[in-house]
Amino acid sequence: MLLLRKVDVDVRMRVQDAEDFAPDERETNTFHCQNFVSTGGQRTSLVKHALGVGGEVRGELELTTRLGSGESVVVDGVAKLFEGSSENTNDLEDSEDVHLEIGPGQVVAHQIFLLNQAGFQVQADQAFTDLTFTNINALQEIARRGGVPLTARHSGKVLDVAGGSSEPGAALIQFAALDQPNQRFRIEPVRQDLVRVVAVHSGLVLDVAGASPDDGAPLIQFPWHGGDNQLFRIEPTNGDLVLVAVHSGKVLDVTGASTKNKVPVTQFSRNFQRNQQWYF
Repeated sequence: MLLLRKVDVDVRMRVQDAEDFAPDERETNTFHCQNFVSTGGQRTSLVKHALGVGGEVRGELELTTRLGSGESVVVDGVAKLFEGSSENTNDLEDSEDVHLEIGPGQVVAHQIFLLNQAGFQVQADQAFTDLTFTNINALQEIARRGGVPLTARHSGKVLDVAGGSSEPGAALIQFAALDQPNQRFRIEPVRQDLVRVVAVHSGLVLDVAGASPDDGAPLIQFPWHGGDNQLFRIEPTNGDLVLVAVHSGKVLDVTGASTKNKVPVTQFSRNFQRNQQWYF
């Protein structure tokens, strides 16, 4: 059965530039990141962030994730503090390696404190980072929520059954998120690592029209019959999800990488571009 974990992290980074003869300068940034990991051992980027302050100091944080033992997720990375003649300096003053294992369903908090004591200042250049991780079963979350929007990475728009139609053969498009039932989908395991994708408003499933193997074949909704053109593999790529049609080996793709509403979603040869990557 498919093992798909969703990793979330809330980050609060505070960087301070200590001054000898002027007030210290501080910057704070708070943000959220997520990605998906599955079997196969691939390592994906979770956080890559830099925060500069005072024209002299920069804090950096870079974290990756991979599946650990059982359903745990391993987080590896490094935090760094730089100080020099500009925020782009390569003069490293302090660093700390990160290695954490987040068990299934766990919430894990972790703090990083980096310090550069120099000059005559009472305070010191520093970077202080608060991290809070969660590791959840992605398919169980979708079931608990009764379906989720699937968002195209390149556009921020969502998979949508055109016009909210409940009829077989209605096209799949991308559209601005409206929080409507025709924009929410359940991802249900069928066998081994294969799933079907069910439109919440209609109960019909994603289907590559006519079981075509061709690039550009449209995605429609259709009653479930269990054919390979209604079955998909979900593969994490760069922290997002790629949906691979079993019958063709091709993936869900927003036509032409357009960012406009009503653009068709089709199957297309995998090219690792962001218009083939989805998240929820």
